[in-house]
Amino acid sequence: MKHLGSRNLITHAASAGESPDMPAAATNLPNLLPSPAFYFMVHPTSWDVFEHSDGTRRLLPLLRPLRFAPGVDGVSAQGSPHQAIAAKERRGWIVIRWEHIGEVEAFGEVLPCFCRKYNGRRGAAHYDAWSRPVTVGNQVYMKRDGDGYFRFLERVVDLLGDVSPEVLAAVEAKFGQRLNRNEQKADHNPAAARRAAKTEKSLEAVRAKHGAPVELDAGESPAAPVDLEPVPVESPRPTRKRARKRVEAAVDAG
Repeated sequence: MKHLGSRNLITHAASAGESPDMPAAATNLPNLLPSPAFYFMVHPTSWDVFEHSDGTRRLLPLLRPLRFAPGVDGVSAQGSPHQAIAAKERRGWIVIRWEHIGEVEAFGEVLPCFCRKYNGRRGAAHYDAWSRPVTVGNQVYMKRDGDGYFRFLERVVDLLGDVSPEVLAAVEAKFGQRLNRNEQKADHNPAAARRAAKTEKSLEAVRAKHGAPVELDAGESPAAPVDLEPVPVESPRPTRKRARKRVEAAVDAG
C-alpha cells in the first residue's frame, strides 16, 4: 500500500446549480405557409369577368403574382427580381410594381402598397392587400375583400389601358362556347343550369363593352410574290431497273 504522506486531498463540493430557464411563452403567430414578396403582372391577352357585390359585372385584367423566390423563374439567388422582370417583359407581360399603384384601399383601410407581409410560426408570408389570414383555433382561414379588389382592378385598367378589340372578340367567343356547353346539360344537370345562367351574365358584360359582337376587319391583301428566276428542274437519273425496262421495251418494239 502506498503511503500518501502529509499531502492533503483537495475535494470540491457540488454547487447548488442554477434555476432553470422558464419555458418559452407560447407563440400566438398563425401557422402560415411562408411565401416571398411579389409584384403583380398581367398579359394584354388575359382578361376575365369579375363581379361586384352590387351585381355589377365588368371585364377586367387577370393578374398573376411575380414572387421574389430566390433561384425560381429567373429570380437571382439573392432574391433580386430584375432579370425575371426583363424576361417577362420580353414575352409581353406588363409588371406592376408597388410604386406604380401606390396606396390601395382594402377592408376599409388605406395601405401603402398591395403586397402585405404577415409573420407566421415558420416565417414570413406575403399576401395581396385584399386577402387576410384569420386564425380560428388551430386553423387558418383567408378573409377576402372582393369589392376592394374589384376597385383595384379598375385602377389597373386606368393604368394599362383598355382591352383591345381582338382580345375582346376572343373573350366573347370563349364565354359563348362555355355557355353553349352548359346549356346542353342544363335540362338534366342543375349545376350546369346555374353555370349557364352565370356565364350568360358574364357574356352580357363582355358584349356591353362594345354594344355589339366584335367583328375583325377584312385585313389587307398580301403583297405580290417577288419574281424569281425559274429554277430548272433536273430529270431524275434512271435507276438500273428503269434502264432495263427501257431496253426491254426497245427490244420488244424492234
